[in-house]
Amino acid sequence: MSHKTGSEKPIGRAGRGFFIALICCIVAVGGVAASTFSEKFSQPHIVVSPAESTTVTATVTTASATSHAPAAVTTPARTTVTTVTTTAVVQTDTEHSPLFILPVSNQVLTAYSETPLYSETMGDYRVHKAVDFKAETMQTVRACAAGTIKAVEIDPLWGASLTIDHGDGTKTVYRGVDATVREGAVVKVGDTVGNLADIPCERAMAPHLHVEFYRDGKAVDITSVVSGQLSDAR
Repeated sequence: MSHKTGSEKPIGRAGRGFFIALICCIVAVGGVAASTFSEKFSQPHIVVSPAESTTVTATVTTASATSHAPAAVTTPARTTVTTVTTTAVVQTDTEHSPLFILPVSNQVLTAYSETPLYSETMGDYRVHKAVDFKAETMQTVRACAAGTIKAVEIDPLWGASLTIDHGDGTKTVYRGVDATVREGAVVKVGDTVGNLADIPCERAMAPHLHVEFYRDGKAVDITSVVSGQLSDAR
C-alpha cells in the first residue's frame, strides 16, 4: 500500500490544459518552420538552366563562326585580261601598213596577159606580163611595198626604169618612171620613188605606169596581191 506524502499534489485539469497548449504551440512552430524551409528550397534558383546555357553557348558559337567567315571576294573577270590582251594585238596590226599598195591610180589600162596582145605603138602582137596603171604625166609614183632599190636604169624601149627588191624572192619593176631614189636605198611601202615619165614602146597609149611583178624569178600578175583595190579603166 502506497502512502502519499504531504508535499505531493495531484495535477488538475488546468495543468493538463497548459501542457496540451504548449505541445500545440511546438507543433505549430515546427510546421511553420518546415513550411518556410520547403518554400525556400522550392523557389527557383537564379542560375542559368542547362537549356539556357546551351542556348547561350550556341549563340556564341554561331556569332564566332559568323565573325570568322571569309569575306566575299570579287574575282576580276578573265575577259578583262582577255579584253586588255585582244586590244593590244589589234593596235599592233593596225600600226603596220599593208604589204602591197597601188603605186599610182587604181585604174587598169592593160591587164596582165601571157597571150600576145596587139601593140598599137609597135604594130605587132606580144605578150604583156605586166599591168599598165593609168596615171598623169609627172604624177608621183610610190613604192608598192617595202624593199631595197636594186636598179635605176634607162632602157631604149622602156625608158627610165627602176627595180625594188622586196625580199622573200619577190621584186617589182617600174617602167616609165624618173627615179628620185638611188640604188641601195631602203624604202617603205608608200614612199615616193619617182615621177611618171614616157615609155617609148607604149607611147601610143595614154600616160601610165608599166608594172612588172616577179616571184622567184617568174612573172606574176600583180593584181593577185592588190585585187581589192582595182578599177578597170578600159
